[in-house]
Order: sequence, then C-alpha cells, then structure tokens
Amino acid sequence: MTYEVKSIKMKRGKKIFGGKNVLEVEILINRRLLSIILTAFVPTILLNIIGHTSNFFKKFFFEAIISLNVTVMLVLTTMFISISNNLPKTAYLKMIDIWLLFNLLKPFVDIIVQTYI
Repeated sequence: MTYEVKSIKMKRGKKIFGGKNVLEVEILINRRLLSIILTAFVPTILLNIIGHTSNFFKKFFFEAIISLNVTVMLVLTTMFISISNNLPKTAYLKMIDIWLLFNLLKPFVDIIVQTYI
C-alpha cells in the first residue's frame, strides 16, 4: 500500500448542522515515497545518464548514438505508461507526468542535436 495511516482523531464538532451535533473525523495519512523514488526517479535518472554518455562518442559511432538514445526513449516510454496506469485518473497533469515527459524529451533532443551536428 502506498499510504500509511498516521493518526485518526474524532471529536464533537462545534457547529450544528440542521439542529444536530456534528462529529468531526480527522485522518492523517502519509505517503511512502521510497517506492516512488526507486521505481520512477532513480531509473529515469540512470537512463538519461546512460543516454547522455552517447554525446561523448566519436562521430564515427553515429548509428550507435542514435540506437542508444532510441532505446532509452523506448524504455522511458514503457516506464511512463506503466507508472501512469498505476496512478489515479485525473483530468490534470501530475508532477510525475511532467517529470516523465521531461525525461522523454532529453533523449529526443540528444538525437536531434547529434543529427544536426
């Protein structure tokens, strides 16, 4: 489970709703971030470091540079789909989506730069 219940508090409320007393319930939950860090952030950083090392290859290895960055993009796309499927469906972009899209953009820019140069 990705959430942990830290505390539960119940108290009689001060407001009266429709002539009846109100019961206030406060539930404090914490997110476990280590699993998100290990499944999303560390692999994407490592993949981008591996892809970025291709910038230091000699121009003779152009095919290797392109194939390495395309492979990195394919793996990152698979990770993006996998992580997005495990998240709740919302109408707005989440920060993890922005992180993964940025990480997809990095090898794409490397391919464009290597092709242009």
